[in-house]
Amino acid sequence: LNPIYFVPFVLVQPILTLTGYFATLWGFAGPIVNSFPWTTPPILNAYLATNGSLGAVVISALNIVIAFFIYLPFVLIANKTKD
Repeated sequence: LNPIYFVPFVLVQPILTLTGYFATLWGFAGPIVNSFPWTTPPILNAYLATNGSLGAVVISALNIVIAFFIYLPFVLIANKTKD
């Protein structure tokens, strides 16, 4: 319940959803046709859920990078407040 992480927690989900939605809409990533357990690693899950779409794998990796860079400044701020 750290208030510093509230902003990225709320922002990341819609941004990543829109990235995946538009990648699927434009035909870069295949649509999800299978369901896999939530414990499947993200990149493997994208590959399996789309029946082997490599575009979905790229978007999954890109989403991880986007989330990392959105969270990065907030983590740095949280680390400075600990001192």
